[in-house]
Amino acid sequence: MRTTLTVAQAADVFQQSANSMFSGAAKFAAGLRRFTSQVPSGQKLEFFTPRDESPFGSLDQDKEDFSVGASIPKAVGSGGGNVVVHLYVWDRKDHREIRLRAPSSIGSAVATRKALETLVQAYQSADPRLEVHGA
Repeated sequence: MRTTLTVAQAADVFQQSANSMFSGAAKFAAGLRRFTSQVPSGQKLEFFTPRDESPFGSLDQDKEDFSVGASIPKAVGSGGGNVVVHLYVWDRKDHREIRLRAPSSIGSAVATRKALETLVQAYQSADPRLEVHGA
């Protein structure tokens, strides 16, 4: 995607969207965890820095300016597990380039696709001039 949002604004859209995707059911389960040890510990929204573990990563001449990942619990009763999405942002001076990546397994493909669609819609709302390239 190509946007006029700043790097910080792009990061904020990602963070706010991940928070909104953290379903009510998952929030409820996370709240229960304070009172009981019976709730799975995976019911927590977590942000992290994605790592490039490629042995060729040091050769990358166009390293992103910012990256963040989110592990978002799926709703209780939807098969459990988490949806993982990554945001990469390059500052191209007159615009920013945003790439979303979501490593998924067969069991989370539908939830992952929905998360990516939600993120794209959030960026479109934040920047009406957003250009979306590829799918």
